[in-house]
Amino acid sequence: MNYAYFVLYLLCGYLIGSIPPAYILGRIVKKIDIREHGSGNVGFTNALRVLGVVPGVTTLVIDIVKGFLPVWLIGYYGLFVSGHCSIPVDVGMALCGIAVISGHNWPVYIGFKGGKGVATGCGVFLAIAPFSTLLTVSLWIIVLALFKIVSIASIIAVSVLPVIMILLHESPVIIMIAVVLAFVIVIRHRENIKRLLKGEERSFRKNKNKSAESEKSSS
Repeated sequence: MNYAYFVLYLLCGYLIGSIPPAYILGRIVKKIDIREHGSGNVGFTNALRVLGVVPGVTTLVIDIVKGFLPVWLIGYYGLFVSGHCSIPVDVGMALCGIAVISGHNWPVYIGFKGGKGVATGCGVFLAIAPFSTLLTVSLWIIVLALFKIVSIASIIAVSVLPVIMILLHESPVIIMIAVVLAFVIVIRHRENIKRLLKGEERSFRKNKNKSAESEKSSS
């Protein structure tokens, strides 16, 4: 596999990451643009609140799968074993992961305004470092159960992921990508952080019984 094919593969990864299931399901299920409802985000949480449980969970699954599959294919098929490309497999997987997450966060199909990268990032790291990722997902579930606020669970989990990877002696390249992902996700949660500091961030428990239209300012 030569470098031109690898660059093309990264482009395909970006285009796959750009697929916005929440936007598509919003058009199909409720004939709406989800970006004009709830928080305006095209991620799992807003899809769950605005569209309902089934579309919300479907969005979550698709976002995870679109992060997992392109990266997993590089590792499974060993796209660099032909000897025509000297990029190590872990580096190739990491670069592909960046491309997919970039597509999710800045999707070409809907004006480069996408999600925050949590679910898609989860899929990426399930392909790269499954055990570390499963431990992090477990932490996310525990924090969500304690605080009932998705943003807190996401920020804490993604910030701890590099630490877990260091403790489990993952590849330095993978750890570096995890740090980059953590930084990007925290930055994309900046509005949530402001609301948390003001005590205005609504809990998942409070939001789940309210109509989507009443949550225009929530995340």
